[in-house]
Amino acid sequence: IKDRVRNEYSQFSSFLYELLFNKPSLNSFQHAVVDKLLVLNKAKQLDLKIPQTYLVRSKRKLQSILNSHDIISKGIFETIDCKFNGYQIRGLTQEISKDDLKRIPDNFELSMVQQKLSKKYEIRSFILDNNVYSMAIFSQTNSKTELDFRNYDDIKPNRTVPYNLPTEIEKKLVALNYSFNLNSSSIDLVCDSRGEYYLLDVNPVGQYDMVSFPCNYNLHKKIAEYLIQLK
Repeated sequence: IKDRVRNEYSQFSSFLYELLFNKPSLNSFQHAVVDKLLVLNKAKQLDLKIPQTYLVRSKRKLQSILNSHDIISKGIFETIDCKFNGYQIRGLTQEISKDDLKRIPDNFELSMVQQKLSKKYEIRSFILDNNVYSMAIFSQTNSKTELDFRNYDDIKPNRTVPYNLPTEIEKKLVALNYSFNLNSSSIDLVCDSRGEYYLLDVNPVGQYDMVSFPCNYNLHKKIAEYLIQLK
């Protein structure tokens, strides 16, 4: 019976997606998720800097990487955010130290780690068609958010300001978007201590209000105008 009900909903969902496919929209159901590894690979092809990235499944390999530089853990797929036994579980970025190796088994499931960057500040850019709206996030001044600003400090929020990326970087971000058939996305970047820009992630269904309201970009209005002209 459960399989039957599931198939009924699946059939209805397929009909609904097809019905909405040609409607004006930000992206589409088919492009709601992009492969993080493909994004990083395409970014390199466009000459965008990315953190040194490794796919590992053994303690020995982790040890070898840690001998070269500090590393952080990153999810290969979408970030997990769920509740279990009354606890909130979130897949935030975590640093892996040599002490952590003592608690890690010799072999484990395939995992992604990246070189830890010396961050000056983080940048969230919302892309709408060919336009890039960016915000700098000064997460480094707070020990709670310095590794990942998504570990929000509601008592002492990070300072955020409008930000202009170099034109060359903006053009590459737009090109990256279109290479995945996206007309919109939220993109996470880091400006390191040397002033170099590193791409971290692309989210086709990322929030725009967190950039719009602090920076007075009025993105809700710009999105509405963009959708109207698509008709």
